[in-house]
Amino acid sequence: MIVIPRWSGLPASDWYPWLTRTLHAEPTSVFSELVIGDMPQPDAPIVADWVAATLRLMGNDVKTLARTVLIGHSVGCQAIMRSLAQLPPGSAVLGTIFVAGWFAVDSPWPAIEPWVQPIANLERVKRAAGQTTTILSDNDPFTSDWQENRRQWQAQIGAAVTIVPGGKHFNGATCPVLVDTLHQMIGEA
Repeated sequence: MIVIPRWSGLPASDWYPWLTRTLHAEPTSVFSELVIGDMPQPDAPIVADWVAATLRLMGNDVKTLARTVLIGHSVGCQAIMRSLAQLPPGSAVLGTIFVAGWFAVDSPWPAIEPWVQPIANLERVKRAAGQTTTILSDNDPFTSDWQENRRQWQAQIGAAVTIVPGGKHFNGATCPVLVDTLHQMIGEA
């Protein structure tokens, strides 16, 4: 399992340490391998650098990828989609969970502009993403039209979407809905 953090996110940010502790405490070994990406320039992420870092974390072994769950948080979702688009045909992950993901933000700033550009080959992303769930809130400060955001995830990626009332941008110290989603995903694998 690989987590790609949000903008300015570090392995010790938000719910990432909690997720590690929670999954490592579980009696099964399904979640024993968990990597939280320590991404380059987290305060000013560059698309090419984050995609390269994500692809390095994923590796290129087809069998390992087929057992891998990717979790993106905010801009990490964009990095994952852009990385999946570059996988060779026949390569796919077990599943992908997008937390506070977006295709557009309400008030883009100059450094985020490259991230809101359309992703080439979304069909490849859909095929490579495996089982896909997006976790959104009804009050995310970056995507106030959560209904449209949900529609985009369903239409463009074919994702199942879970709406968490009051979840904001999921920057809290815990994220129980994520663990529930992981259990559902692994149970269906």
